Amino acid sequence: MLCSQCDQKILKLCESTKKMESHICWAGLYDSAMPIIKNDTVVGFVIMGRIRSERSPALPHFFPNDDPRTVEQLSNLYYKLPFLTEDKLTSLYDLLSYILFEPSIQIVYDSFINEAINFIDMHLHENLSVGVLCAKFHISKNYLYKAFSDNLNSSVNEYIAGQRLKLAKELLTNDNEPIYNVAEKVGINNYPYFCRWFKKRAGYSPNEYRKASQK
Repeated sequence: MLCSQCDQKILKLCESTKKMESHICWAGLYDSAMPIIKNDTVVGFVIMGRIRSERSPALPHFFPNDDPRTVEQLSNLYYKLPFLTEDKLTSLYDLLSYILFEPSIQIVYDSFINEAINFIDMHLHENLSVGVLCAKFHISKNYLYKAFSDNLNSSVNEYIAGQRLKLAKELLTNDNEPIYNVAEKVGINNYPYFCRWFKKRAGYSPNEYRKASQK
């Protein structure tokens, strides 16, 4: 039960931050998780656990009883666990993300979602809303909400905002055009609002993000 609670905790955190997370579990072992992301959606996890790292304690936290022989046996087994430095663990996850998963993960959506995604991605500079999408595809709001929830585990507006943020980051990184042009290209024509919107989601103002990405 405690192991399951630890796993759920780190996976929930990993899904929230969308980056590698690690901790020392209740028993004193190193656990880590990396999200598998496709189209800005977490579709799975890579979990590495039951190893020792630089943050691991000298001895495991939990012994089933006070029998010295059991303690000695567990201690010997504990030191036989693989040991990896933090740098090696991070490098391993980087390699996994670039070599193993990105080329191989394919997500099959129903035909409507594929059409909706393509339409949204091609029209991020325009007014996009639930009403616009419903009119475009001749569907009800309930059908639209359910399709996005079932296929993308996301609301319609969350998906649109995520794609706009992704595009804004790309433009700020690769282009030197004025930031108000970037705002217009992601469908937000109010420059002050775009700056507030971007900072709320990215943690940086557009100008701060551009400077940081060019270092």
